[in-house]
Amino acid sequence: MFAMRPAGDMLLPNWLSLVGHLKKGTQLMKTVTVIVLIGCLARASVLAAESKASGTSLFEAIRAGDSAVVQEALKAEANLLAHNDSDDTPLMAAAWQADADVLELLIKAGADVNATNKAGVTALLRGATFEDKARLLVAKGADVKAHSKLGNTALILAARKTGNSRTVKLLLDKGSDVNAMNVFGATALIAAAAAEDMDSVRLLLDAGANVNAGPNDFIWGGGRSALMWAAFYGNEPLLKLLLERGAKDGTAAMIQAGWGGHAGVAQLLLDAGAQVDPRAVANYTPLHWAASSEHSSPALVELLLAHGADANAEGGQPVDNFLGVAQTPLMLARKRGDTLIVKALLKAGAKDAPTPARSEKVLQMSGASGAKTVAEAIGRALPPLTKTAEESVFTYSRHASQQHCVACHQQQLPQVAISLAGTHHFTTDRDAVHHQLEILKKDFTAAHIKKGNESQAILEVDLQTTFHPEPAIFAGYAAMALHLEHQPASAATDAMIHQLSVLQHADGHWSWNLPRPPIQASDITATASAIEAIKHFGIPARRQELDARVQRARSWLVNARAETNEERVHQLLGLAWAGENANTLNKLAAELIHEQRADGGFGQLAGLESDAYGTGQSLYALMEGGKISPIDPSVRRGIDFLLRTQRADGTWHVRTRSHPFQPPMESGFPHGKDGWISAAATSWAVMALATSMDPAQTPPALAQAVAPAATVAAIPVVNTTGLVEFTRDVKPLLERSCVGCHSGEKPKGGFVLTDRDLLLKGGARGEPAVVPGELSKSQLIRFVQDQVEDLEMPPLEKREKFPALSKDEIQKLSGWIAQGALWPKDVTLQNR
Repeated sequence: MFAMRPAGDMLLPNWLSLVGHLKKGTQLMKTVTVIVLIGCLARASVLAAESKASGTSLFEAIRAGDSAVVQEALKAEANLLAHNDSDDTPLMAAAWQADADVLELLIKAGADVNATNKAGVTALLRGATFEDKARLLVAKGADVKAHSKLGNTALILAARKTGNSRTVKLLLDKGSDVNAMNVFGATALIAAAAAEDMDSVRLLLDAGANVNAGPNDFIWGGGRSALMWAAFYGNEPLLKLLLERGAKDGTAAMIQAGWGGHAGVAQLLLDAGAQVDPRAVANYTPLHWAASSEHSSPALVELLLAHGADANAEGGQPVDNFLGVAQTPLMLARKRGDTLIVKALLKAGAKDAPTPARSEKVLQMSGASGAKTVAEAIGRALPPLTKTAEESVFTYSRHASQQHCVACHQQQLPQVAISLAGTHHFTTDRDAVHHQLEILKKDFTAAHIKKGNESQAILEVDLQTTFHPEPAIFAGYAAMALHLEHQPASAATDAMIHQLSVLQHADGHWSWNLPRPPIQASDITATASAIEAIKHFGIPARRQELDARVQRARSWLVNARAETNEERVHQLLGLAWAGENANTLNKLAAELIHEQRADGGFGQLAGLESDAYGTGQSLYALMEGGKISPIDPSVRRGIDFLLRTQRADGTWHVRTRSHPFQPPMESGFPHGKDGWISAAATSWAVMALATSMDPAQTPPALAQAVAPAATVAAIPVVNTTGLVEFTRDVKPLLERSCVGCHSGEKPKGGFVLTDRDLLLKGGARGEPAVVPGELSKSQLIRFVQDQVEDLEMPPLEKREKFPALSKDEIQKLSGWIAQGALWPKDVTLQNR
């Protein structure tokens, strides 16, 4: 919508004057006056409409880069104070969407170079990433010290873009504050280090930048000092420069060296006096991160061990489950198979945790109930995907952390899968699809980032490009979901594309940021995702620039070395999206097929078994990117694997390898803490299966109506005719099997059940374990029934000390909850 001054405002005094005379005039005069008044109102409406249309056409011409139309609009006195969906004036819009010639036309027409929008943004802040436009604005009097409500200055924004050092120098020469800090604690030096721009870093340091400044916000402030960014990237020259200039946070940077898997920078930091075993995110040491990296670095692990790293250090936030089992480097390494890192840890004295035997009930539940046909498999999978996409957002918003989250794994990938199924004539829930699209759009324009007294829509945070938790990968999945539903470009997609243009590295790639394997753990995935977004939602006026960015990314992808299945898949897809030649795509497709296992599936890593995530995305990439025929034997073998391994409820189960940054929340999808990756895997499986179908083929009606089967045993039928008495029936079994772990100063998973209030509160997950009178909503019952793999209570490996509840005891516990979970106030549980 456009916010502008109504053209009819000038007529308002005349209207009031006429109305004032109505009481004095004759009937004829009254009639004439009313006619005149109606005419004035009509003219005012026309003028307002013409002014709005003029503003609209001007913004459209700016976005299209059509200087001739811009000139015509200016000749027609287009409103230079109009605001578009980004709340920009025409000059602000031109500063980031059009070229310098269009910008100059607007300035000559009288546009105010220092006007601000509601976010406190000026045209210079919008154009800070473009040297020619920044120079023009500064020459016309733009205030180089202006800052937005988020605290960003033109210098901070200019420094975030690789290759923009000339603009950085211009702003410094004109008096920009070298140590200005935005509300998230990010400075120009931190931004320049994140851009890996050595020239900008030197300019800022020479101008007196604080080399030890650090952000105060983990997500929107980037979470890293300049030295930490250098360590995360493995950029040794940048790291050396910063150390030479007095950077002191080498110990914090060690975490980032482990996070990124870089032995070279770790050695430099150790030589500079950094500690080998610091703890930060998730209470992990660098050895934890190095042992669990997707890009295995035995050299880094051996380096850390040689310098005294504790091979048995325990870490990890208690968020995996109610028990919150501490994680050691070896436990994390084993999630990636029997690797060289596992051998190095064992050699250094790492103790192996006992592998619990699966209970018979869990073993029975783990069996697949494969579909007979592709159509049946898709039909079974759509309901749980639709359910999790709808339910998870509301669960997140109700969570104790008040997290608002639109997730790749729970919204965007399911949306892509559902949309692809829809293109193959499957009946989908269109209301849910439309709702998901609205949620995604609102995530840009309505969801707000709050810091102190400032609150800005994500749209504005994207346009003021500094940091984002996972910009490229999020953009790729979002663009895929929007494109498949034929959504047009918008202010949100334009902001997303602008952000990507700022964050591309000098060699053409985009970076991953947060280690959430397998979805977020690779520069190859990030680069392919950015190409996908730009391909579908480029800004017309910047077409030439964006095309050049895609080609630089294509060149980088061609030469990248893919190590994981995720990387092989996205290298093939990214190059196909970038228009790579058939010979290269055929070669990459052949290499991916070579990784297919004897069972027809694909594994995520060399040391892991085949699963639906690796198989689904591989088949999709082969058909979509490699143009391999759906009837190719390798594709058919992969399809057969998916059909065999689908669960009776329509889902596929894949075990998580992600790190415990946050409590796993109920998402309406099965498989407990594995629910997020399993939803992503199910989405990839559906994408592959749908792509394998003939577009003209109509699935049988039966396949569209397959009802999801129950995956777990039913909640026991409770006889409520007899009252379950807490002290007699429930207290003894909880003290015997539960209180030992869920009491004291450090209860497992933050879950305490020594009194009723604490029991109802739940643990670190932020969800109640027991809901009085609501048996189906009480998670505790599912866990004591062993219904959720890896979330059995008591844990399988502890049952010699803490016996499992018998069937009769589960009946009593269920009855007690169903009857209201009554608990005498003077009764507390004791740890036996």
